[in-house]
Amino acid sequence: MFVACGDPAASSTKDSVPAVQVHTSVYIEQISHIDEKNQTFDIVCSLAFVWKGGNDRLHLNIVNAAPGLSILNETVRTLESGDRLQNIRLSGSLSSEMFFKRFPFDAQTLSLEIEDFDSRLSELEFVPADTVPAMDPRVSLSDWHVRRGALGTVAHEYRGMFMGRKVSHTFSRLRMTLGISRRSAYYYVYFFIPLGILVIVSFLPLCCQGSEMTLEGKNQVGLAAFLSIIALQFTLSDKLVKTGYLVFMDQVFVICYVFIFVTLVLIDLQYILETRGRPGDRIPRLIAKLLYIGCPCALLLVLAITTCRTFL
Repeated sequence: MFVACGDPAASSTKDSVPAVQVHTSVYIEQISHIDEKNQTFDIVCSLAFVWKGGNDRLHLNIVNAAPGLSILNETVRTLESGDRLQNIRLSGSLSSEMFFKRFPFDAQTLSLEIEDFDSRLSELEFVPADTVPAMDPRVSLSDWHVRRGALGTVAHEYRGMFMGRKVSHTFSRLRMTLGISRRSAYYYVYFFIPLGILVIVSFLPLCCQGSEMTLEGKNQVGLAAFLSIIALQFTLSDKLVKTGYLVFMDQVFVICYVFIFVTLVLIDLQYILETRGRPGDRIPRLIAKLLYIGCPCALLLVLAITTCRTFL
C-alpha cells in the first residue's frame, strides 16, 4: 500500500491539521472453527467508529482478512451532536499466526487488524473506547478456553520504492486480540496415558528372567509397543500444520522411541549375560538391578529436562 507523494506544500498544509480521532468499539458475537493447519478462525463481530470532522466515511481495510470474510451490513450516519457514526458487521475468516511449540499445552492469540487505507497517521488516528472488546457471554469453543481480549492501536509503517526513491507511510492500525488456551484433557486420555502404558509394557520384559519368557517373546513385546506409538503419532500428525521445529508432543514421541529402542538393546544384552555367565555369578544380577532402577529414572529425567526447556 503506497501512495504517490504530491505537492510538498499541500502535504505540509495537510499535515499541520491535527489528526482526526476515531473512537472505536468492538463487540464479538461469535468465534468458531479454529483451523490450525491454515492458521485461521471464523468470527462474527460488530464495530462502531465515531469521529468529528475529516472524511464523511472511513475506507477500512481488514489487514488480516482471509478468503470468505465479508461485510454483512454497513451504515454511516450523522448524530445529533454532529459526530459521524459508522457501523459495520463482519462475518467470515481471519488469519492469525499461531505457534505450536508447546502443543498440546499451547496458548494462541487471535487478532483482528484494521486500517483506514485513505488516511495516514497524521490525518487519522484510531482511539479505542475501552481497553477490552465487548463479548457475548455465550461465546465459547469446545477445544479451547477463551480468555480476556485486548483492544489497542499501533502505528504501522509501510516502506518501499516509488519512481526510484524510498518512500514510507505510517498508518494508524486498530488491533483487537483475544487469547485462547487449549483444553488438554483429550490429549491426556488418547495420547499421554496410552504412551505411558506402552512404555511400561515395553520395559516389563526386561524384568523377566530367561526361564519366564523367551528372547523372541520379549522382543515382540517391544516391537509391538514401538509400532503402536508410530500409529499414535500418525493419528496426531493430521491435526497440525507442518512446522520447522519440534513441538512438545513430538519430543515426547522421540523420547518414547529412544526408550523402547534402548530397552530392546538391554533385553538382548541381558540374554547374553544370562546365557554366557557362569551359574551363581552375581554380576548379571547386579547389572539387571541397576537397569531396573536406572532406565525409569533416566526416562523421567529426560522428560523433566524437555518440559523445562519447552515451558521455561
